[in-house]
Amino acid sequence: MSQWIQNAILQKSVSVDRMLPILKKSKLHFERVWENNPKSTAKLSQFLLVQTLGSGTYGKVMLVRYIASSKKIYYAMKIMMKRKVIRSNAVRHVLNEKKILQSVKFPFLVNYKYHFKDNANLFLITEYVPGGDIFTNLKRKGKFEENLTRFYAAQICLAFEYLHYVGIVYRDLKPENILIDRFGFLKIADFGFAKKIDDKTTKTICGTPEYYAPEMLKHKDYSYSVDWWTLGILIYEMSYGKPPFRASNLLALFDLIIENKVFIPEFFSQLTTNIIKSLLTSVNKRPSSANELKENLYFKEIAWTNLYNKNIVPPYIPQITSDNDTQYFDKQEEHKIEELTEDVYAEEFKDF
Repeated sequence: MSQWIQNAILQKSVSVDRMLPILKKSKLHFERVWENNPKSTAKLSQFLLVQTLGSGTYGKVMLVRYIASSKKIYYAMKIMMKRKVIRSNAVRHVLNEKKILQSVKFPFLVNYKYHFKDNANLFLITEYVPGGDIFTNLKRKGKFEENLTRFYAAQICLAFEYLHYVGIVYRDLKPENILIDRFGFLKIADFGFAKKIDDKTTKTICGTPEYYAPEMLKHKDYSYSVDWWTLGILIYEMSYGKPPFRASNLLALFDLIIENKVFIPEFFSQLTTNIIKSLLTSVNKRPSSANELKENLYFKEIAWTNLYNKNIVPPYIPQITSDNDTQYFDKQEEHKIEELTEDVYAEEFKDF
């Protein structure tokens, strides 16, 4: 092994050790908020609805201005219709999302601000991240260069390290759930499928089909390792422009995932190929922790504590012109927020 590689590995080991005090301190904050479970702190009349940023299964996400302050402060408002949540049998997921979102605090996770509800809807307010999502940026660029893909993957590695340390499996990594801030760093959003498992296992099949891990589809107990599988899918998709497993129907897609025959394009570097193969493999061969993944030579140039502190110049920085700039979001059709005179499903959402 060459001397420069030995030095890089030594540097990484020191950097990995420096993350442990950060994780311990972060876990204390998480546990304090988790136990207190803060109650509703705002109401709809305090916000001016500006523009729809995206839509989802239960409702939509809007750019809003907080008018209860003399300053012009913009947030993202996730609006979930109670009746759609009930219809999707997703009450537990939504309650988990609220509790997890308000408890986590990490540089590469979207910051919680407020939550509240009215007769018809549930509202989650977070910081507004104006650089758009990875999906939209990837669609515009086709694919990312290796250094940009590595930069994004490293931040997700740190985010997953934190989530796993506090006992949470994320389960829904995909380009649509990863936002780019005005400085070029990532923010993971949408904790609808996240779950606190505290080093135990779970069996629920959830997430995005193209990102399902094979152990999910085999109805086996699984733990944090499913997140490392999804990171492998994401690295592939950012490098190629499409995920590795694609089919015309779900059954065919699931067969491909279980067979796990991954086509590696010729233009993938050996480093990219190796990191994908190390993640898209059986559970016992996948990295068992973030520390193990950081040892992969794909990340040899990453200074982990510098990245955590954002003391690195991102390879790509969006050109944001104002606090309410929406140029990196696709135009959406506008719809009024549903209003009801009576509180529906009050009992089901009493803990929101």
